[in-house]
Amino acid sequence: MTSDNPEIEGDRYRYWKRIAKGCVLPLLYTIVSLLMLRNYAREFPNYYDYKIVFIVLGVVLGLLTMTGLTLLNMFRAKGNPKKGVVLEGRTVLVIYVPIFVLIIAIALFMGISTVWQMSIGFFATAIVSPILVILLELAFQGQFLVVEKPGSSKEKRLIFAPNPQG
Repeated sequence: MTSDNPEIEGDRYRYWKRIAKGCVLPLLYTIVSLLMLRNYAREFPNYYDYKIVFIVLGVVLGLLTMTGLTLLNMFRAKGNPKKGVVLEGRTVLVIYVPIFVLIIAIALFMGISTVWQMSIGFFATAIVSPILVILLELAFQGQFLVVEKPGSSKEKRLIFAPNPQG
């Protein structure tokens, strides 16, 4: 799907590049951490025990926050296709500050390794958002693009560009 507007094509390329960069490191972290966790539990069974509940808690928090923010922004952008929506940091702060407080509390009262186990589950959900974006693009017959004003990285807009052939 190509566009007559080269600015949209450049934004489309940056959009996919950002998705790839946003998924690679969390997935690498998850894989390496799971391998380390498995080795620690096997090598030191008397000293190290992992708690699956905290890994699942991390997955649930990751799904709720990342998927929720993604869906919120996508439906807002679809509702305003001409201007798009500004991607604000305030909403992210409101959602992530309580999670950060929870992480600090778990670290203080249960230990750093418990927080690490929770982070494994949280970062494992990083692939869900791009898959969700792709599925919604197929369902809405269009494409979501992040567009920046030239010279300003502070104002990023998520726009929904309907597919002209759709």
